Amino acid sequence: IMVSELTGSHYLLVPMMLVGAVEMAVLPGRVSLCREQVPSFIDSPAHLGDFVIDVLKEAVVLLAAALEEIGDAYAIYGFSSHGRQNVEVYPVKTFAEPLSPGVQGRISAIAPKRSTRMGAAVRHAARKLKDLSSRAKLLVLISDGHPEDVDYGREPHTPAYGLRDTMMALREAERGGVQPFCLTIDKGGHDYLREMLPPARYMVIEDVLTLPLELPKIYQRHIREPQR
Repeated sequence: IMVSELTGSHYLLVPMMLVGAVEMAVLPGRVSLCREQVPSFIDSPAHLGDFVIDVLKEAVVLLAAALEEIGDAYAIYGFSSHGRQNVEVYPVKTFAEPLSPGVQGRISAIAPKRSTRMGAAVRHAARKLKDLSSRAKLLVLISDGHPEDVDYGREPHTPAYGLRDTMMALREAERGGVQPFCLTIDKGGHDYLREMLPPARYMVIEDVLTLPLELPKIYQRHIREPQR
């Protein structure tokens, strides 16, 4: 079909089908006409970002449904950055809003943007939480990698400033009565999260596919329960 669309003709369709049949029948598993083809959608660099975002969105929806069920007040925010003077925070759901179709639509519309200046986002979220009259104030930060931004410097020194700034923001939040918890799907997350938080305050999800089902359980067991 793709061949027909590219050529504007159906004349090559039958020959291409015959070539595919020969490959499958005569050369199974030994020769591939698509040597650069990756094993699955997840392994494709071109689609990995979209795949991760889709999984994160599913996880957020399930966690939101669980929070509605147990009655915890919560808000959902996203953030993006492009330098110190250009940090944007996107309200997906405020504390005053229910989990309405409009909120679910905003969750569905979440898409990758620019960089990840976590320190600024943590400080903004902590200020929002300080205004609440609640016994326990929890900040859950979900990410797929270390803090980074365009003005942090060149590799391999890029993470240093971002890690220290995020660490300070997390400590400031704690001093203000906000308990942070970081969750990442980056398999190398232990290398930098242990610099920012004690082991009980972060978790690395090894298999991103498990995140949607595991996130509500993680919230209940590792985030909510220790604060009771």
